[in-house]
Amino acid sequence: IPRYVVLVLKGVNNPSDGAADQNGANQSNSCNKNYSLNAHADLESVQVRINGQEFPNMLQDAEMTKNQFSKFYQQYVDVCTNMDQDPCLTMNEFRDNYFVAAFDCSDQTKKESTKTTNLQVIMKRRDLPGANDKRSNPRFLEGYLIVLEDQFLNLNAKSGTCEVFSQIA
Repeated sequence: IPRYVVLVLKGVNNPSDGAADQNGANQSNSCNKNYSLNAHADLESVQVRINGQEFPNMLQDAEMTKNQFSKFYQQYVDVCTNMDQDPCLTMNEFRDNYFVAAFDCSDQTKKESTKTTNLQVIMKRRDLPGANDKRSNPRFLEGYLIVLEDQFLNLNAKSGTCEVFSQIA
């Protein structure tokens, strides 16, 4: 049962351009110059579906370039707080350097542990630029999806045993 889903995006060079120098001097205008910085890609909305149930339950509208991204940032802060971590990104860093969409999917309908889970991430971009020269909204993106799940234990107080009922890998 996925409990938290985190999506991180960054801009990349044109993937079909095999001759592109990924680490050379030709990257003066490339969004790949600093791999520690990600780009928000002018995403309008991101939503996670788990077995047909949507998280968040309403599509969010965000415009990073107009400072309208508080719902995305608040979800990131909430997931960090739920995992007993302080958020390491300020709102300005979140807006200017990163795109992180974090979803708390704890409020799911129960399902049998033997059934498979259908996980979908739906993204909608506001505007797809013609060139890949802007770091704030690159044409080509690379994404990382992190799914954190729970582990359920079967405790037997009478015999003093504890066995893993469902472990998330």
